[in-house]
Formats: sequence, C-alpha cells, structure tokens
Amino acid sequence: MTYAPDDLKAVQSYCRNVTGQPWESLGIIHSTPQGGGYHEGRDLLASAGRAPGEYTTDYSWVESLRDLNGLDDAGSAFDLGGDFGRFREITLGIVGACERSDPRTVDVREVIYTPDGNTVRRWDRLGRRDSGDDSHLYHTHVSFFRDSEGRRANADNFLGLLTQLFEGRDVQDEEDDMPAGIPTTEIPLSGVGSFTIWPVNSGAAGYGPAWLNLCNDTLGETYGLRIWATTGNGGFFPVEDSAKIDSGTRVSYTLPTGTAALSITRIPIEDGGKLYQGQLTFSVEYGRR
Repeated sequence: MTYAPDDLKAVQSYCRNVTGQPWESLGIIHSTPQGGGYHEGRDLLASAGRAPGEYTTDYSWVESLRDLNGLDDAGSAFDLGGDFGRFREITLGIVGACERSDPRTVDVREVIYTPDGNTVRRWDRLGRRDSGDDSHLYHTHVSFFRDSEGRRANADNFLGLLTQLFEGRDVQDEEDDMPAGIPTTEIPLSGVGSFTIWPVNSGAAGYGPAWLNLCNDTLGETYGLRIWATTGNGGFFPVEDSAKIDSGTRVSYTLPTGTAALSITRIPIEDGGKLYQGQLTFSVEYGRR
C-alpha cells in the first residue's frame, strides 16, 4: 500500500506547525490511483498499469534512474497548500533555491507553482516540462527523486531549506549588542548525520570577523565533519568539505563574511573496520583575534 515516508511526514508536520493549515492541505500521497506521478507508490502505479513492466510507463520513474532504482510503495512528493500569508514568498524561495543549485535541493525533481497567482510554471531539474494544471494556482507541488527517501527531513536537505525560508529572516535585532560569542556546546550526534547551527547572529554581516572553533575532547577517537556556511540569501557553500579532527585537537576556521548559519554533517572515519563516534564541542567567536 502506498505510504507516506517518515521524512516527508516530518516536512508535513513542520509546515502544519508554521502555517496552521489542515493536514489535507499538505498532501504526500494519493489513496487511490489518480493518473500516476510522485504522489503514488509502486503499488498504486501497478494497479493503474503504470508501474515498470512490459508496455507500461509513468514519468515519475521512467525519466531518471534515480526514480527507477528508488521505486517502492512510498509517495515521493509534497504539496504546500496556499492558504497562509507567506505562500508566494516561501514558494518563490523554494524555486529560487532550486535555480541556484542550493545543495539542499539536490533531491528535488520538480516544483509546480504559480509565480503570480495567474499562471502556472514548473521548474524541472530534467528540463522535460515547464507548466502544470490550474490546481497549482492554489498549492505548490514538490516532487523528489525516489531514491532520496529517508533524508528529505535532514538539516542539509529540504527541511533545512524550509526552516531557513520560514525562520531565517529574523536572525537578530540590529539594535542588539555585539555578542561575546556562542557558549561552547556539544554537537548533538551519536553517529553519522547532520544538523544546522542557526542562527550565527548574522555572523560577520553585523559584527566583524567570525570563527568557528572545534575541539575534540574524546579519548583516542578521530572526528570527521563536513562544514558548510550560508549567508541566508543564497545556497550553502563549503568552509571545510572533509575535516578530520584528531583526539585532543583544537581547530579553527575563519567564517566567510556574512555567515548566518552553518550546516555541519557528521562523516564516518574508518580505521580497521571501526567507525569512530566520539563527541565534539564547538564555539563561534566574533572579532576577537
């Protein structure tokens, strides 16, 4: 039976909390076949004769190996209902991130939307289509490549983008005093994964140079990280793409001017089959060197 995967349910729950819309305005799956597409899993496609097989086809799996290889009974789309005040702003923010190749949109196949309330447009990563039906005057449809199931709710993926779009504009009151720095904090991960430090007090945008300090307090364990930054106006870009921090080591990275947030991904480091999973502490300083 076609089901809503947990990562898209997390996206759905977040949007319900921030927009107040009912669940039915934030759809993930069709309950019955409705012509194919990413809202339908393999079982619904099969019941309509659109699943892989002799003389069958559906654009939601036939146009990309990422879809064919990831096809199961999960839906792979999300509808953002338009009945809230920032609908147009958030929609255009999603499309803009796709057009800029923001790394948090790497799993987005398409966005069907209205830029003005009168016309329907489609951003298609594969360049196959550029329009949609008139129902998209009232909601925005986002499809994801089917092999991305399980990661769309990560901070470095689609939910991280939504969090920035909904919450990232009011980073800090400009009348606030310059902070002394963010207190040392443990990175809350016990295994491979990612999270976002948000905000970073608008970073160097208002307070001069900023640094990210990392200290490995573990005993004999190496820590691996991928560190990306964003100014809040564009995509994330690398500060350090493959950091390896040995036990007892403190490292510091200069943050790009205007840094507003950091996305930090835990990466595995293997040594003789052992996956190190130590803890790490971080702090952010401003203009004190």
